[in-house]
Amino acid sequence: MISEKQLEANRKNALHSTGPRTAEGKAIVSGNALRHGFRSQRIVIDGECADEYNDFRNELIARLAPADILETMLADCAVAGFWRLCRAGRMETEMLEMMQSSDRHDQAATDLRDTIGQLKRLLEKRIAADSRPTPPRRLPFKGFDEAFSA
Repeated sequence: MISEKQLEANRKNALHSTGPRTAEGKAIVSGNALRHGFRSQRIVIDGECADEYNDFRNELIARLAPADILETMLADCAVAGFWRLCRAGRMETEMLEMMQSSDRHDQAATDLRDTIGQLKRLLEKRIAADSRPTPPRRLPFKGFDEAFSA
């Protein structure tokens, strides 16, 4: 149990540490801890082109030709998974090139090897998770369950 004086000090300090207040500020800090983006809520991360993703998505959706909303949701999950796999391939290539060119930076090479190992484990988990059907986070409309249960 803390004292009344400490509680009052905590309340005063909380008024000063509220974090970003504007939508722009919140968007900026949302990527502060981003390392690889495999678990990011955003599919397209900083440094990637949203138009390129949209073209990629449109092409895959057209090829998959989903017949209803459920198939469209599943196709969107597949598109996001493929996009992240492509990102992993680009990152692996960049890291390997950095490792080969940085023989004089032993610690950096060690860090990169560790990161590649972490990325490999995360990717394996992601592929395993993507291969299992998962329910959507939010149903698109009320009565969705009943519409597709017949």
